[in-house]
Amino acid sequence: MSPLIPNLPQVLIARRLSLGLTQAALARQVGCTRQYVAQLERGERTRPSAALSLELAHALMLRGPEKQDFLALCGHAAGESSPSEPGEVDAVAVQLLSLLPPPAVLHDGTWHMRALNSAAVAMLSGLGFDARTGVSLLSLVFDPRHRVHFPGWEPWARYVLAQFKRDSLRRTATNPAPSA
Repeated sequence: MSPLIPNLPQVLIARRLSLGLTQAALARQVGCTRQYVAQLERGERTRPSAALSLELAHALMLRGPEKQDFLALCGHAAGESSPSEPGEVDAVAVQLLSLLPPPAVLHDGTWHMRALNSAAVAMLSGLGFDARTGVSLLSLVFDPRHRVHFPGWEPWARYVLAQFKRDSLRRTATNPAPSA
């Protein structure tokens, strides 16, 4: 591409450096590997998923036209259907969640909590878990400090991992996730 017309690697590198982020720090924020970020910056990967593109735009603090331009560089046109911004959850789903008496959590395709009802917040907080949106449910399940709260931890963890794998397979069939 012409140096006057920005491409994804140029924008990604410039924005990341302007925010003082390393590739590893950006990767942690968006839920991919440092190697994948490096591949994007070298132009080896050119079309991250719509979900990852939104995560990148959010982490790079892009808003308005800058965000739309960035998503277009990622191969996602403005009119293309895309998932909600990180942290945004459909208002109806949140209302329904709040009506459930047992602890309930809405999570995204990468198993990050996007909404919790009050029972879930009380339960998770009482167990010493981080009960905020954006926290990975997998990190709660596999954190050794929290295993003591679950007498049958191993079968439960195997079930959670199997469900995550099923969700990931469904996600990759329709919208490939980044890989190293």
